Amino acid sequence: MATNLIQVLNAILLTSPHKVALIHGTERITYRELEERSCAVGAFFQANGVQPGQRALLLIPLGIEFYVFFLGLVRIGVAVVLIDPAVESAQIQACCQLAPPDLLVGSPKAHLLRLFNRAIRQIPRKFATARGLPGTTFVNYRGGQRVCQDEVTTPDTPALITFTSGSTGRPKGICRTHGFLLQQHAVLCRTIPAQPDDVEMNTLPVFILSSLARGLTVVMPHSFRGRPTTVNAAAVIAELQAHHVNRLLAAPAFCRHLADELAATGQTLPTVERLYTGGGPVFPALFAQLQERLPNAAITAVYGSTEAEPIAHVNLSILFPQDHQAMARGHGLLAGRPIAAIDLAILPDQAGSPMGPFTEECFAMARLPVNSVGEIVVSGAHVQKGYMGGDDGVTKFRVGETIWHRTGDAGYLDSFGRLWLLGRSMGQGGEGTTVRYPFGIEAAAMSFAGVERAAYVEVDGVGILAVQAARQQWPALAQKLHRALPAVTRIARVAAIPVDARHGSKVRYGALRAQLLAAPKMYATKM
Repeated sequence: MATNLIQVLNAILLTSPHKVALIHGTERITYRELEERSCAVGAFFQANGVQPGQRALLLIPLGIEFYVFFLGLVRIGVAVVLIDPAVESAQIQACCQLAPPDLLVGSPKAHLLRLFNRAIRQIPRKFATARGLPGTTFVNYRGGQRVCQDEVTTPDTPALITFTSGSTGRPKGICRTHGFLLQQHAVLCRTIPAQPDDVEMNTLPVFILSSLARGLTVVMPHSFRGRPTTVNAAAVIAELQAHHVNRLLAAPAFCRHLADELAATGQTLPTVERLYTGGGPVFPALFAQLQERLPNAAITAVYGSTEAEPIAHVNLSILFPQDHQAMARGHGLLAGRPIAAIDLAILPDQAGSPMGPFTEECFAMARLPVNSVGEIVVSGAHVQKGYMGGDDGVTKFRVGETIWHRTGDAGYLDSFGRLWLLGRSMGQGGEGTTVRYPFGIEAAAMSFAGVERAAYVEVDGVGILAVQAARQQWPALAQKLHRALPAVTRIARVAAIPVDARHGSKVRYGALRAQLLAAPKMYATKM
């Protein structure tokens, strides 16, 4: 029985050694070549004294070389640390303090960070993918020993360390062990099934690992630089067509740019049979646009978080008419049934306050009934049990010996056992106050033609609906929104609603609130 993903990948060599594993632009690599090159990378680092249990900060652009290095390091028992180099210097410093790397492995551009960031400079050993960089060792893995000694790992051996900021802005370290990655892979196989001959385009790095472990051919869009909001949709469409991709995994913002380009050029993608999108809310308007341009695709929205992925999913192609009506009326965003591998409960919203511990009996009594709004909490084998360095006081709790994760999201379960999302959990509010969660209002606003994006925030106690829409459409659109959403106090048209850099789909409510505070005249008109 496999104890890590490397062993799963090695098993693929027995049946499909010459099958193409990864395609990136004009480059491609077979499973045999991926194994050989990653072994050579592992052998290089072993020859240079890198030890099992050490941590390597990997700063290489997403592409074939990224996975060659990732797998090579993991083979020899090194934990790979990933930090988005585009985040602020203070964030990089905080990440390196939470999980201090023993070595830096980076491209020439990545090594420029050493000039500006003290934490990067302080990493003891530095390796580069090109020659001639001062203070670095060139990783010449093609010219040396090509066979490495795969390190014997246990399920608890760290494999991958990433960071999430959650709602606080402070980075939290998440360590995925070899056992955890295997558990997540097993869950993804059941939740997002695939056929051996599928050709997949995928923009989600951790999901690509699972796809490789299944022996799929994965196309990484060459024009995609990790930011869905800046994707070259025309180039992506050309790649989808050239490689006859029949399966697509991407964030909602990526999908929206794709759908916009297809609509603008009058094209469809009939070869795409399955589309899985997650990492942010998927509103019905986007689904309708995608279904028109991907006429043969079953479109599935996947709900999850960095700590628990996936949690629930829904095939948007088979929703009931009343589901669309409920979302348009502000009842929230349908996320679908929780997956079989997860336990999910709705508890009274206590955002920002510690919760538990519970006995089994007390927890059963605390769970809210059907159609009751509260905090979404989850547990399962693929749910992270804690953060590096602690910081679990208000994000985890125990029920007996089981650790549960508080997602930070609010929602409810309907009479069919399906999960509906209402946005970030906000606590109970004061006596006599009404808590208005954003997703219900946003989903209703997004059902109107002309609304590109909508976000609801409270500024100085005033509820404001910020709407991204064309100026020429605004007067008529504002009147329609006013009639449909009488509970919203004020409305504002904004040029752009700030979203997260990683997925381009999650609203940065704090930044939006600051934007509205800086321009009070923008929302001076009462609805």
